[in-house]
Amino acid sequence: MRKALQPYVNQYVLGKGWITDWEEMNGGVTRIYVSQPTLRKPNKHLLFEDQEVISTEHHLNFFIDQHWITCTDDWTPEKYKQVGFAGVVQHYTRSNGTHDFGIYPTPQSTLHNSLDKLAEMTEYIGKLCKISPETLGWTEQVLPPVLTEYSRHLEEAGDRLPTFNGTYDFYKNEINEWFAAAEEISTKIRSICSNRAMRRKHKVKSNFAAEDMSVSPQDLSRFFSILGAPSLAATT
Repeated sequence: MRKALQPYVNQYVLGKGWITDWEEMNGGVTRIYVSQPTLRKPNKHLLFEDQEVISTEHHLNFFIDQHWITCTDDWTPEKYKQVGFAGVVQHYTRSNGTHDFGIYPTPQSTLHNSLDKLAEMTEYIGKLCKISPETLGWTEQVLPPVLTEYSRHLEEAGDRLPTFNGTYDFYKNEINEWFAAAEEISTKIRSICSNRAMRRKHKVKSNFAAEDMSVSPQDLSRFFSILGAPSLAATT
């Protein structure tokens, strides 16, 4: 039985390795065979590559159940694909009575995916609508609650924030930049709308900013659905 992981039983870790195979087990559990995994001690202020190494193993078993797969957009394993994962080190007994350690996934943040979708949606709306009620509504009524939810999620993730793509400080700064951008765009649109000469210059027909820009709870819910509020997954 490997010894390097024994001191880390029941501890949360981040890891990266390559999927070589998998098999379906009893109880709806899938065992993923991960080759050459490197496990590191999570630290939300450091990228994965800069975190303290716990161990690099020859191979490791990663156990996931059907419920977890359903909650992660029906994630499916791919042979020889590198996978980043998060989970708790657990001791288990093989069918032949021998012992080993494996990783059992626990929730981690998918904030990076949500921020990417937000950027894509904002770029799309900006190109399509430009100076319009839609753009003003987006910056004043949609972005603030969405970003507030992202901020809350970031704080709650704590050290379970996966740092494969960015650190806590990186995401915090990105969210703050989005808040600032939304306010700046809103101010510019309202300034143009309130000035007749500026409306002519930008071919804006009326002062639509004086109208009610509120977004219904149903529409806001749809935006959250499109953007994908940060969820909890265990692989990247």
